[in-house]
This record gives sequence, C-alpha cells and structure tokens, in this order.
Amino acid sequence: MTTVALTAPSLDGWYSKKDATYFDGLRHDFLDRMPQNLDAHILEIGCGTGATGRVALSSGKCQRYVGVELMADAAAVARRDLSQVVVGNIEHLDADFPDAPFDALILSEVLEHLIDPWAALGKLSRVLKPGAKVFASSPNVAHWWIIASLLGGRFDLTDRG
Repeated sequence: MTTVALTAPSLDGWYSKKDATYFDGLRHDFLDRMPQNLDAHILEIGCGTGATGRVALSSGKCQRYVGVELMADAAAVARRDLSQVVVGNIEHLDADFPDAPFDALILSEVLEHLIDPWAALGKLSRVLKPGAKVFASSPNVAHWWIIASLLGGRFDLTDRG
C-alpha cells in the first residue's frame, strides 16, 4: 500500500499572479447595511488594500477597523488607512486581537478559499461581541450564466466573480 502526502498549494504564489486591482474591492453593499456607530470595532478577513475599511472609517461606520490580508503588498496599502493590518493566512494565525471583541466581521469572497472554513469561523467567533453582525459572500455558481456555460460544456475561470 502506498501512502501519498497531500499538501495545500501555496496561496500567496497563486495570488501574486493577480493584477493589483484584484485587491481593491469596495463592498458598498456591506457598508450600507452597517449602522452609523462611532464606537464600533470591525474586523475584515481578506481586507485587500483596505477600500471597505477606508470608507467605513471616513463615513462614521466605526471607530476602529482591523484587517487581515494574505498578501503583503496589498496589506501595505491598507496600513495607510486602517487602524491595524495583520499579514497572514487566518487559518494559521491566532485570533488574539487587542481591543477585541468586534461588533462586525467581514468575509468577502474569502470562505471558499479556506481549507477548513468552519474552523476559521469557530476561531473568529471568539473575538465577536454577542449579537455581532457577520457579512460574508461567495461567488454564486448557481447564477444563470454559469449554469448556461456548464450546460454548454464550459467553465471558464475569470479574474473576478
């Protein structure tokens, strides 16, 4: 019997091939659902260049905005405006954040990239206030365009969505 060791691919190598604009996503839909709260603390996993946090801070949605970002170049841009930025993979980081707990957690297009999203969510739940809001999204593979493409024998990867 042969044993094969499986290892996860290096995410930072895959993401380093992405165009810099890939990390600039601004989530107006999430911001619109957040209350005005100058005392709030928000945590975003996969903050990219910090576009959502920048607007959250400048529009009075929060007092403190902490981002976690896998890619150091994007994190360096986010550091210009966010309260704190941690570089690393949330699956390998301790979730010990000073000034926790958080009033909101943002996971925009992140969960589908994790090896064990349930473990990551369990870890993150410990730094949230009771009743905290969680904003999460993933690509919709049930969208009519994807279904039509699949029926036509195609599944083309794109840079977004």
